[in-house]
Amino acid sequence: MTATTKSASTKDSPVDSVFLALGHMYDLMGQMGNALGIYNSVIKRNPVCVKALYSRGLILLWKSQDDLAMRDLHKAVASASRDRVALRNRALGYTFAENMDAAVKDISKALESKEWDAATCIVAYAIYIKQGMHAEASNVLLNAEGRISGQEWPLPIIQYLKNAIDMSSLMTIANASKGKLLEARCYLGFVKALGPNPGEGKADLRFVTDADTGSALIRVMATRLLHNLEKGLDESIQRRAENNDRISGMDWM
Repeated sequence: MTATTKSASTKDSPVDSVFLALGHMYDLMGQMGNALGIYNSVIKRNPVCVKALYSRGLILLWKSQDDLAMRDLHKAVASASRDRVALRNRALGYTFAENMDAAVKDISKALESKEWDAATCIVAYAIYIKQGMHAEASNVLLNAEGRISGQEWPLPIIQYLKNAIDMSSLMTIANASKGKLLEARCYLGFVKALGPNPGEGKADLRFVTDADTGSALIRVMATRLLHNLEKGLDESIQRRAENNDRISGMDWM
């Protein structure tokens, strides 16, 4: 369920609503090109359509067009400053840019919404863990089920994170529906990659990236964090090589 502010919802004409639903369907089917074309069309008619802006922004993040993506996400938040999904998507953009202070600010504001959704809670939990905000992360898990309305998935991910179900039970649930295993691996990899041992998330994120399917949210979480992990590894290797070169060139006598 997507919550929007009253000011945002009044800007969605009946025609826009139909096209937004179609774009969302294409998104869930993994047809990013079709979804992007529809969002472009909606924004051309209505430049401040919040849903189209934050949806297009997510796809642009996946395509690594960060300047354009953040422009859309800034516009979405400017048009609906309390829209939970707009704030969450911008928090993701900040996370990929490693601007964690801004990510915390946005995701915390997203959680001020009367209703929560499981995806936003998972993102919030991971961001808080990344920043060492363990009390806030625990509160998200503690309060999530009571604040999430009418949603079954990916709620089991939250139940797993709070130790209410084990990994075997989670995988059984994920395997019961098409596409859920991919999403489960993405969410778990995302949490691990922002945790104390980021490398533990690589296998899950690689699994999702190699699948080359899934919604924009799933794809962008996997591909961008995997890129950040691999970039960090490359930089670490480079620093180690440079340090070895300096050491080998020293006169120890």
